[in-house]
Amino acid sequence: MSERRACRVIDADRKSVRYRSTRDDDAGLREKLRELANQRRRFCISCCVGKGS
Repeated sequence: MSERRACRVIDADRKSVRYRSTRDDDAGLREKLRELANQRRRFCISCCVGKGS
């Protein structure tokens, strides 16, 4: 099945299906935030940072 037909069947925009993010990888930043959250639990950073990855 072609991409065009498949998108039509599931009612999806082809641009959304083909989209590729150009954001930089922020895995290092997330790891540092997790470390900081573990050190300073009273600020409750871990509840906001750890669940999104």
